Amino acid sequence: MRHIIAIATVALAGCGTLANTEFDNIEASRYADIATMAAGISQGCKDTAGVRAISFVLESQASAAARYSAVKNNNRRAADAGEIVHQFTVDLNTRYKNGDPSEAYCKLKLGLIEQAADIVARSISKKEQNAPFAIP
Repeated sequence: MRHIIAIATVALAGCGTLANTEFDNIEASRYADIATMAAGISQGCKDTAGVRAISFVLESQASAAARYSAVKNNNRRAADAGEIVHQFTVDLNTRYKNGDPSEAYCKLKLGLIEQAADIVARSISKKEQNAPFAIP
């Protein structure tokens, strides 16, 4: 009898009752996009003018992701992590505005941005329970 009630409940309410209701695919995909962009840009670090041109786009994407995280209720830790990712991109963009950083700086900074954004995306997705702010 309990099985029939459980099946009926899932049938009426949909599979959403079994899924993670706090998961926000938009928020997670924004940080995944930042990680992917950073990985792609780092392949062209020898082209200082190219990185300079696209670092503003990366900063804009990180700003949008951080703002999106900040406006959600009960999302303070994700918003704080998003702001850190955003600050990394601001640092990169500022450095390229004020001069020609080395290829090593470019690769290190973009690697840091990629890893940080990936950790935020995974934490939001709650795929890694050991992530910095995952909720078990």
